[in-house]
Amino acid sequence: MKGINIDSLSIDQLCTLEDKVRETLAARIAEKKSVLEKRLSQLARRFRRPYPRVLPKYRNPDQPSETWSGRGKQPRWLTTQLRSGKRIEDFLIVHPRSRKDAAKSLPKSRSSARLQAVRAVWLADRTLEKIEDSAAPPQDRARRRRKLTKGPSEFREGRIDQPE
Repeated sequence: MKGINIDSLSIDQLCTLEDKVRETLAARIAEKKSVLEKRLSQLARRFRRPYPRVLPKYRNPDQPSETWSGRGKQPRWLTTQLRSGKRIEDFLIVHPRSRKDAAKSLPKSRSSARLQAVRAVWLADRTLEKIEDSAAPPQDRARRRRKLTKGPSEFREGRIDQPE
């Protein structure tokens, strides 16, 4: 740093020096700020937890493209509808249940076991059609299929999926 004798400077020179100091200081602060912001964005990218996509739970009946997931602040269309006396359940979107969820909710009964058995036989029959020997006579094919789908007679007695 140059040795500047501030006491010997005039008021105009001091004002000019003050302006230069302010400009230099602002430039250095801006430079330092951009470096810090860049480092912060790199850190945020590295540690940010990705949020899963959330399906919407509520839909505006007047404007079907307007939906809300139920997270965060309620949208204006919903708050106005709620103030008018409607219930939030009126705006619920009915999502089709997955097969897995639907199967869980079914009661486990003897009839469902019977349905599973019928389905298993149907699937086995379909699979056997693909692999059976087409050159064999039809009676022989039917006997083989019956033996594979029903099983040997000694195994049929203890089965719970077969009607009595």
